[in-house]
Amino acid sequence: MVTDLQDWYAWVETILSRISTLDHGAFIGRAAIPNSGDCYLATDTGQLLVCYVTPTWVDVTAAYLLLAGGIMTGAIDMGANQINNMADPALAQDAATRAYVLAETAAYLLLAGGVMLGDINMAGEKVTGLGPPAAVNDALRYGVAEIRNNEIAAGAAIAYAKLNLALGIVNGDVAAAAAIAYSKLNLTGAIKKGDIEAAAGIEYSKLALAASIVMADFAAAIQNAANGIVVLDASADVPDAQIPNLAASKITSLRFPVDRLPAMTAEKIWKGTGANVEEVDMPIPMASGSYAGDNNDDRQITVGFACSGVLLKRLGTSYHWITLDTVDSLRIAATDKVDQRITLLLHATDGFVVDRISANEGGSTYNYVVFG
Repeated sequence: MVTDLQDWYAWVETILSRISTLDHGAFIGRAAIPNSGDCYLATDTGQLLVCYVTPTWVDVTAAYLLLAGGIMTGAIDMGANQINNMADPALAQDAATRAYVLAETAAYLLLAGGVMLGDINMAGEKVTGLGPPAAVNDALRYGVAEIRNNEIAAGAAIAYAKLNLALGIVNGDVAAAAAIAYSKLNLTGAIKKGDIEAAAGIEYSKLALAASIVMADFAAAIQNAANGIVVLDASADVPDAQIPNLAASKITSLRFPVDRLPAMTAEKIWKGTGANVEEVDMPIPMASGSYAGDNNDDRQITVGFACSGVLLKRLGTSYHWITLDTVDSLRIAATDKVDQRITLLLHATDGFVVDRISANEGGSTYNYVVFG
């Protein structure tokens, strides 16, 4: 049986103008040396042979694709036309329909990106070429510090062991208010004075001292090497109980000079010893001072309160005066005692009064001590 006979008929019609004879039979029955214009149809193989030039047969069917199918030897240019009604591919090189391709690619992630529906198990492989993260859930790149301080929750409590630190933590990395416990510090050397803030307020009892503090441990600005003592800051408010009693040998000239004592409040006196010394009011008002004589009578010397007694000394002489009231005074010299009523008298409200006879002579200086 000759398959696709209608196809061969069409081909025969197209080449009749060049065919002079037409024969058929088995392929082996064809003429060995055909003449130009011979045509032979091999009914057993379905081949149509034509001799265009003596003595060569040309297999016309080998240049065309049968409707039953066949093998192409060149490309097909569809000229923008379609191939319709295809079956789904079965072999690796079979053509695929649009519907088949869309259905298959829907299960894969496009190179342009998309949304995954499940996890990706990298099986130990890497993800390379990552860009920098821009959103909260973006992946991080190795070696780039994308995690910022404000991205870590205050209550995260990240364990130190979880930190992969390539370098040591320096002072600038620790917040001033971090309050790191001393026991958490891994110190390789001694803490120096410059390591401690002035406001740290470290108690003396907290210092682990291997030896007694010596003079060399104090700053040069507060040392008094000549007297073997350290100048204390009076503004430090050291409690009295922390100041030990001084031995009597220390309260001597040069060892504890007057200029080392704190200033005393006016009209106060010290009472007590050692840690128990305190300022108290004087039992009675007392004042001292001096004045220069001006040769005037009834001159009032004011002291700020009414006096009950006055001691007066004229410098450069042996004269002393004493009075205890407003009407009488006594002059004491090296050789005598003379009653001088009007020379030195108490004033009724403030200080005392002198005259020019001897207690207010011009050119003389007088020292006095008064009692209230």
